[in-house]
Amino acid sequence: MEEKEEQVRKSYYFTPLQVGYIANPIEPINIASDAKWTLDLKSGRPETEVIPIERHGAILGIVHKEDINKVGNFKESLVNRVLGKTAVPFMMPVHEVIEASSYINVVLERGLQNIRWDDPGWYVVEHKHKYYGVVNLRQMMEYSEAIQARDLKRAGEIQKNLLVQPELQDARFGFISYNRMANVVGGDWHKPLRINKDLYLFGCFDVAGKNISGALVTMSLGTCFATLEMVSYREGAQSLRKRDKPEQITSLINSLITKVNPPDVFVAGALLYVNFSTNMVEIHNCGLSPVTAFVPSDNMTIAYKTYKPNLPPLGLAGEFVPDPPQKIRISDGLRIVVFSDGLSDMSDIRGERYGDARTIQFLQNLHYIPADGFSTYVDREIDLWTKDTALADDVTLFELRFGNILPDVEQIPDNDSGGINGEG
Repeated sequence: MEEKEEQVRKSYYFTPLQVGYIANPIEPINIASDAKWTLDLKSGRPETEVIPIERHGAILGIVHKEDINKVGNFKESLVNRVLGKTAVPFMMPVHEVIEASSYINVVLERGLQNIRWDDPGWYVVEHKHKYYGVVNLRQMMEYSEAIQARDLKRAGEIQKNLLVQPELQDARFGFISYNRMANVVGGDWHKPLRINKDLYLFGCFDVAGKNISGALVTMSLGTCFATLEMVSYREGAQSLRKRDKPEQITSLINSLITKVNPPDVFVAGALLYVNFSTNMVEIHNCGLSPVTAFVPSDNMTIAYKTYKPNLPPLGLAGEFVPDPPQKIRISDGLRIVVFSDGLSDMSDIRGERYGDARTIQFLQNLHYIPADGFSTYVDREIDLWTKDTALADDVTLFELRFGNILPDVEQIPDNDSGGINGEG
């Protein structure tokens, strides 16, 4: 109850960013106090780790409670010595006197520049020129890190909400996606967008930068698409239908990314335009990993073809004309996979890269995985390869499935049997 009341009192005066919010309001002990009396007084507050020592209203230093306890281990004739004679050898100096309204990050930055490595960095905190409490650098660092962790968690929740995509209801195709961040926030993103009744856009993006910087660019990318969807391609909108040509849409997205980001920020991405009026898929690969198309063969092998980048990353160029144009005719059993390089670049405990060949084999195996087991299968592969290592980069992939790509269960070959034909 006392702790709760104390927190309410502190929050009444200070914001969570000010030193007064985390300062410990420990009453100081006069240097002339009796040592045994001090021990008895502090025994009722086991949470107290240190005791400020004062004389004539000025804080002389800080003594750990465990060092005060050492006083009680002297012979009986010494127990009643005054605190000034027994605690002085254990006293640590105060690093600085600071105002309780000071901001934690400012004090922390200054303290880390000036403090010795073996100094805990105790500060006396005053409020309106009166003693308020004590705090040290470690406490400020831990609190600051906790605030950052909380903010990152919240940013991760916002980004996760951005990644939640509405289901596209169209019997002509299936869309399956996967995303796994290497950190709380990251720089990968994917987006399905219906442009008109026969034209869809599916994008996979890997922004320049990681963690917070990457997440900020991802959010700007999400904002670009949200604006595009609301203004240009919402149901019934006609004003920008002249931009329904894929190269014009890609150019518009590039312009939006260029507009809202600094000049040195770019986004690698692959945009797939699925056009059912022409029965074709047009690929704009803007610096992403090769897009891979799989088609089952009569002998139960999976033929594949890769489509390498044919455009610069988004945000770096003004003109966007695919060269050469890359198109795939839609056929029954066609499966197109788009992925970020976090998949092929992930490393095991020995530093061995997963690599392009394993990636193709893994993507071929996905051909036989139903939609409801897709994420579990990808998670298992990543976990088996990385094991005790940290995932160095985000992994994002999605695939488009046209027609019936899943054979009967008894016809599915062993995933380790190989049997891939294709070209790089």
